[in-house]
Amino acid sequence: MLDNLHVLQSQKGKDIGRKLVRDIASWCDRDYSAKDLYLWVFEQNVPPRRFYERLGGVVVGEANWTAPDGTAVKEIRYAWKNMAELIIATQ
Repeated sequence: MLDNLHVLQSQKGKDIGRKLVRDIASWCDRDYSAKDLYLWVFEQNVPPRRFYERLGGVVVGEANWTAPDGTAVKEIRYAWKNMAELIIATQ
């Protein structure tokens, strides 16, 4: 599982996210090749969702996260089953 992926607003558009995902996918492929990679993203966080979809991420689940103020926030789970394909998608 990839827990968090954040890129500073001032650094967006510089392929940092793509490189981070490629490095993570390469590590997973090398050390955990039989495992899937997945992450959660807030449903309303559309730009990262589009990024994950461009990299071949598939929605495999939904859940509600309770924010510190008690508000329920919907999360979407994206997954990749093939690290080699994800590595190619990040090049």
